[in-house]
Amino acid sequence: MTVYKFTQVVFDYEEELNIRPLVEESTTGLKFHNKIYNDFNLEWDEMRKKLYDEEISDEEFRDWRLSYPERSSKIKKVRKVEKWKEQIY
Repeated sequence: MTVYKFTQVVFDYEEELNIRPLVEESTTGLKFHNKIYNDFNLEWDEMRKKLYDEEISDEEFRDWRLSYPERSSKIKKVRKVEKWKEQIY
């Protein structure tokens, strides 16, 4: 995928995912007002830090990426809470 194709994907999902440009001094990026995506970013950052700190191997990082979201620790917690709420309500 080229950067130009990616920009079209961003435009296509801008409203649905509430994506906004983020510009701060010399850094630019995308800001998502979406809890699911934000949780993904946090978990991705955690896993990348573990990889760089050699707490996990390249293979473990690759396995995590290929199995996302099934092996996501954050999504598992959310699903447990949702299941718990279903039981009490």
